[in-house]
Amino acid sequence: MRRSNLITLFILFSWLYVAGQGQPSPYAARINAILQEMPSPNDSLKTISMKQLEKLGEGGLTALAMMSQTGNIRVQYALTAYTGYITAALQDSARKTAVKAYCRALKKVTAIPAKTFLINQLQLCGNDVAAATIAPSLVQEPLCDAAARALIQIGGPVAKPTLVYALSKAKGNCKIALINAIGELRYLSGLDAVTALANTRDLRQRRAALMAIANMGNESSDSLLHAAAAKAGYVYDSSDATAAYILFAQRMAENWPQEPARVIASRLLKECKSHAQLPARIAALQIMVTVRFNDANRILGDAAADVDPAFRSAALKIAAKNMNTANTSYWIDRVVREKGDVKAGMLLLLGGSRQRATSRVIQAALEDSNVVVKTAAIRAAGMLGNTTMIASLVYEMGRADSSTIFLIRDVLLTMRSKMVASTAGISLQNKPPLMQIALLQILAERRAEDMKARVAAMTQSANPAVKEQAEKTLKAIEGS
Repeated sequence: MRRSNLITLFILFSWLYVAGQGQPSPYAARINAILQEMPSPNDSLKTISMKQLEKLGEGGLTALAMMSQTGNIRVQYALTAYTGYITAALQDSARKTAVKAYCRALKKVTAIPAKTFLINQLQLCGNDVAAATIAPSLVQEPLCDAAARALIQIGGPVAKPTLVYALSKAKGNCKIALINAIGELRYLSGLDAVTALANTRDLRQRRAALMAIANMGNESSDSLLHAAAAKAGYVYDSSDATAAYILFAQRMAENWPQEPARVIASRLLKECKSHAQLPARIAALQIMVTVRFNDANRILGDAAADVDPAFRSAALKIAAKNMNTANTSYWIDRVVREKGDVKAGMLLLLGGSRQRATSRVIQAALEDSNVVVKTAAIRAAGMLGNTTMIASLVYEMGRADSSTIFLIRDVLLTMRSKMVASTAGISLQNKPPLMQIALLQILAERRAEDMKARVAAMTQSANPAVKEQAEKTLKAIEGS
């Protein structure tokens, strides 16, 4: 045995001897024999070790749990592994025994790290007995966070009221941890206690209280949360009042009927007009779409025509997540009534939908006199990926300016169809030089072997730039 192992065992034996008030622990030899095998090299040996720990019973497990005060890594590993074992295996009897042992040890150990460690174990396997044992730690500054997390996980008829009772006794960080816990559990019996802290001068407590009240999602809290958000100007600030009101609306949307959520979302959309309030407005739009599902297309269509570009963009992103044949029909009808940037945004939405039915309006938009709309139509055609659009895009090259020609080239290169190269090759003759160069670049990128003769013919062009590109393309094809 290595020297470090001997030292470790000596320390553990000594601790067990002292903990037994001068008498050797009856579990010392068995515990140390198990710890020597930790960590287990494989699952089979680990299972054997877990069975040996189970045979220690409440007394032996209590002794092992109290050894957590030594800070020995093997002790912590053994206890953590055993907690996971009894929890995963759903061994109710072994689990109850372990909880009793951990609780006994928690009452006896004095070191904060050991107490925290045992509370963390009880968080995973605890029950009502554990909740009652952990309760005193809820008002102790070094332990309250761990204790609150444990009671959130344990839940049940003891943990929930225990949190509320402790809130009346707690101070500082402990109070905040308890407020958060009550909110996370959505424990409505704690609503009054938390609401009483919603107007405290302590910003951290007030912020925690508002979020907890919102998370509980009780309709009676509407006026309080609305007033707080309005006071904050519906912007996200240090009070978290606006964030709390949005969360409250989301919780209302999870309930039935959903009318309270619709009222809140409608109120926010009406009252939030400035750019600083945009996040709240977008959140309200998402809630409105959720609760007014049957009217979602119209709501998003109106939002996509808003004067605020960022709000329009948000509406289109929401719409893109729910595009299908039925929804696409609405946007096809809507886009023809719009102009400029609004129409451009809707065209990109339709292109991204990849619905074949959108080809007609996208192709028509290629003729639009507005440069922004025309550019969006070109990009939408590429996103759609429909082969029927290839000829239209190449045709547009013949009457486009230089920047649009190369935009179309880039869009065509995103399309996987073999028709891109064949259409480009067939269209080479008698076209403007810049268009010929763009088409030759497409053929070079696609290594269009079947267009070699057409490319070779272009090496005789009178235009030096076209001739140079043709030669480059021919080399790319021959080198493929």
